[in-house]
Amino acid sequence: MRSSLLLLVFVACAASPNGSSDTTKGKADTAKQEPAADTCSASALGLGDAKPVAVFRAPEQCKPNGSGNTPEAIRDEATFRERFACTAASGVDFTKHDLMVVDRTLSPAGAGNAIVDDGTKVTFVAKFRGPCPGDPQPMPMPFSLAFLLPANATRTYGEVGCALPASCR
Repeated sequence: MRSSLLLLVFVACAASPNGSSDTTKGKADTAKQEPAADTCSASALGLGDAKPVAVFRAPEQCKPNGSGNTPEAIRDEATFRERFACTAASGVDFTKHDLMVVDRTLSPAGAGNAIVDDGTKVTFVAKFRGPCPGDPQPMPMPFSLAFLLPANATRTYGEVGCALPASCR
């Protein structure tokens, strides 16, 4: 039989010599901390009600070919296989979705990307972080970003950057 040890700690609150009831001096703040605001959320970036768009993950054996900096709509399996140089099926229902692909570059200070859509405009969110001591000299990294939109959707495209809180360890 497992036993549990229940430890109760009673903290007495006493008034300080100056008459105030401030007993926090020299004590750790045990109050629950509010989570830090997401500096890269659509609302924090002034993008209104834009919703996150999930990044499309191609089948493992499929490697994207370059398409350029303008989003390209893939609307059928044959185009998918050409664009992603593979024989596997995409898994996309092209009667319901367009697969959008765009080539991007992660900057040396880049910490990731997000995509949000407000129904008329798709915005690419480039996340940046400050350097940490001992970081190696980073190089820009090209990559392809793919995501789904409703079939035949008409969108404009924009880009915004945001700074992430420091997280050096």
